[in-house]
Amino acid sequence: MKQNDYLFMTMIFLLMALTGCASGKGAATEASAEEGQTALREAIENQTYYVEVNQMYPMIGSPSTFITDFSVAIKGDMIKSYLPFFGRVYTATYGGDNPLSFESKIEDYHLSFDRNGKASIKLKTASKNDTYNFRIEIYPNGTTSIHVRSNYRDAMAYRGIASDKRR
Repeated sequence: MKQNDYLFMTMIFLLMALTGCASGKGAATEASAEEGQTALREAIENQTYYVEVNQMYPMIGSPSTFITDFSVAIKGDMIKSYLPFFGRVYTATYGGDNPLSFESKIEDYHLSFDRNGKASIKLKTASKNDTYNFRIEIYPNGTTSIHVRSNYRDAMAYRGIASDKRR
C-alpha cells in the first residue's frame, strides 16, 4: 500500500512539473510574439520594413504559390520591388524586362493603424516605364497583402510575411 501511495505521489509531482514547464513555454512564446509585433510596428512607423512575398493573385489566371525570393522592401523614402507580373499589358516597353522589379523613390506615403493593430499603407512610386500605386496591409502577426495598380498593366495582388528585417 505504501508503494502505491509513493507511486501515486510521484506521478502527481511529475504531472505538475510537466504542466508548469508547458505553461512557462507558452508565456515565453507569448512574450516573444509581443516583442516581435512591437518591433514590426516600430519598423512600419519608421518606414524600414521588408515583405517576403510567397503568393500571387493575377487578375487573369489562377493564383500561384512560389518559393523564389520575391519581395518588397521599404527603407525611408525608397521602395525596392522585386515582384512577378502575369497579366495584360496595355502599353509594352521594348526589352521585355520585369515591370515590377525596380528601385525608386516613394512620391506619396500614407500610413494608418486600425484599432486591432493592422497597418494600412498607401504609396505611389514610379519606375522608368510606369507609375504604381501600392496598397499594403500588414496584420500584427506579420501576414501581409499587397495590391499593385499600374498605369499600363493589369492590377496584381500578393500575399506574404512582413518583418522588421530581411530574413
